[in-house]
Amino acid sequence: MTRFAHNRDSRNDRKRSMIATKIYGLLSRTFSIYIGEVG
Repeated sequence: MTRFAHNRDSRNDRKRSMIATKIYGLLSRTFSIYIGEVG
């Protein structure tokens, strides 16, 4: 039971890290575009 819960938590963490990486990529790309337009 606890092992199953742990597996589910680790899977959620992996999904969360993937989403965080995607958001970070979008933010960095938007930021670089903004810097390019301002500069």
